[in-house]
Amino acid sequence: MTGGFSGVVSFLKYKCAGVIFLGLLCFMTAPSTANATSDPTDQPVALDSPLEFVLLNPNSDHSFWRLFEETMKAACQDLGCSVESYHADRDQFKMIDQVHEIGRRVKKPDAVFFQSLKKNGPAVLEALEKYEITGFLINAGLDTEQAKTYGGPRERYEYWVGQMVPDDYNAGKTIAKALYRKAVDRGYYNNGKIQFLGILGTLSDSASIERERGLRDFINLKPDAELLQTVEGKWSAETSEKIMQKLMVRYPDVKLVWAASDSMANGVIKACEASKRECDILTVGVDWERQALENIKRNKLLGSAGGHYMEAGWATVLMFDYLKGYDFKEYGGVTRVSKMDFLNRNMVLSLSENCCEAEVENFDFKTLSRFYNPENTTYDFDTLEVIGPKRMTE
Repeated sequence: MTGGFSGVVSFLKYKCAGVIFLGLLCFMTAPSTANATSDPTDQPVALDSPLEFVLLNPNSDHSFWRLFEETMKAACQDLGCSVESYHADRDQFKMIDQVHEIGRRVKKPDAVFFQSLKKNGPAVLEALEKYEITGFLINAGLDTEQAKTYGGPRERYEYWVGQMVPDDYNAGKTIAKALYRKAVDRGYYNNGKIQFLGILGTLSDSASIERERGLRDFINLKPDAELLQTVEGKWSAETSEKIMQKLMVRYPDVKLVWAASDSMANGVIKACEASKRECDILTVGVDWERQALENIKRNKLLGSAGGHYMEAGWATVLMFDYLKGYDFKEYGGVTRVSKMDFLNRNMVLSLSENCCEAEVENFDFKTLSRFYNPENTTYDFDTLEVIGPKRMTE
């Protein structure tokens, strides 16, 4: 009887000790509530691991895409996240392989930013869906036929949460309008017509398709305007220079050359300067490349539409907020179209010497985030506010 009682006592001692130990363990590991109601601006990524993004850069050799990548890095630094870049070298199949490589990682990124390179958007979306990786499409979207088949963000693909693409159509129209107005001022009529030549990008790229559509629609609005020929320049200054050398022989009286990018406009300028004829050709471009801004200052380029490199920052803000519980769908929808502004000589002369890299570095992307600023009711994405005062456009 005594032995039985002693056994019970020993059992109770061990059980009580176990309860006390478990109680202490729970107390020691319980999360502190001291900062539960603290302002998120004071705790950028409180208790969370920093978000990790991947950018699939289609063409890191191009100055536009280098600036795009740097802009995303600057935004991530402000927001408290990180970005890793993969370079596809204009190879749409290489980009798809890169998505599969990312998907096989043990630790996947929180989100991937990508463009539809040479119409590879659906294949990228399929891969992201397979690996359950959140995707955000930037810069170049699905073409019209693909959009009919695959829809938009959050429709067919669960992990495709948003997209932001530049207004390429109106960019093409805007630079055509600038050329036309200057030609009318100078009286550049040939047989009663203001005659245009067009140099396009890669024909399968949505940016080239939409910019050309803007050009053609503008020409069709003007009875005295005529588009003589368009040629594929493949976004290359060298290719465009060779093309322009031939076009000047074929159309010796044409003075207006519409170019779908600044690099191709630069090729036009080089061809003109290398020719024996008087360099009286007017040309325009898209992208705000550094060389283009210099050419505008020197009256070699009429102007450039651009600023869409800032999509890198805008999209980063949207994705950051989304993953932090602030869905951008409620504030402007899942599809965003970014405006491209036209810079003429007077506007370029008012910019800083190192535009636009310096402005990107100095801008605080955190001010646009709803996670850091819950009181924000809109996303005020305005490139001209970043690079300088709006009065430049007046």
